[in-house]
Amino acid sequence: MITPTDLHGIVQAAGEDQGIIWALVSDDLGVKMQLLHFTEGHGVADHPNDVSDVYWLGLVGAAIITLDGRDVTAQAGQVILLPRGASRSVRATSPELTYVIVRK
Repeated sequence: MITPTDLHGIVQAAGEDQGIIWALVSDDLGVKMQLLHFTEGHGVADHPNDVSDVYWLGLVGAAIITLDGRDVTAQAGQVILLPRGASRSVRATSPELTYVIVRK
């Protein structure tokens, strides 16, 4: 069973850490979730994903997500599909960026 989690508290506890600051894997549901946090100019380097579709959910701030060489502006409140097989990167364009990715 998945229990409620205080995501704001997790971000605060991470302090100046960047990258993955929380993760949940549910074999029962076949879902992997990760909470990531970056400061402006930082993020995830370009990489391919041939394993699964990924859903990006912006919680705080804004970013540029590059999908197969095409820039997409992303911000808090948006959900963006990062399709399997696409090369992608994420770069924070606001002072703080916090988002969740979900793989199924």
